[in-house]
Amino acid sequence: MKGKLKIDKLTAKIEKMLEGEKKRRDIAIKWLGKVQEVLLPVAEDIWGNEDPSEVMWTAAVYVKGKNSEGKYYSTNIYFRWSEHEGKYKDEKTGFYLSTSPDMWWGKRLEDVRGPNFWWAIEKIVEWIEWLEKKRIPEKEKIREDILSLIIK
Repeated sequence: MKGKLKIDKLTAKIEKMLEGEKKRRDIAIKWLGKVQEVLLPVAEDIWGNEDPSEVMWTAAVYVKGKNSEGKYYSTNIYFRWSEHEGKYKDEKTGFYLSTSPDMWWGKRLEDVRGPNFWWAIEKIVEWIEWLEKKRIPEKEKIREDILSLIIK
């Protein structure tokens, strides 16, 4: 009887944890959708296809995360802003966890579960901070400098 009681308690704890996880994931996935809505219309303007270290030819860019020293690095998460079609499969727009060294045929972030999902969400939050503080201001300055050459 005592063993059954422990199993019942464990079952109840697991059910409660899964209920909370479902709610948290739903919130995170909705947030991801909002991030995509903001980035999709402007992705080509931000990244284009000019920087091979970030973009390659896939209309996708690696998400940058922050390490323990506060420095940004490329993760194995990527954001695809245009569909990629291959011979046997394709990828829609969205966030992916790469399963190879390339930015295609990754696993849709919405399909990732557990610690890997939450790690990816954390890195995307850091990447948004990097975009706001570094990448977008750099792009704006470069473009303003070029424009100043034209209108001199």
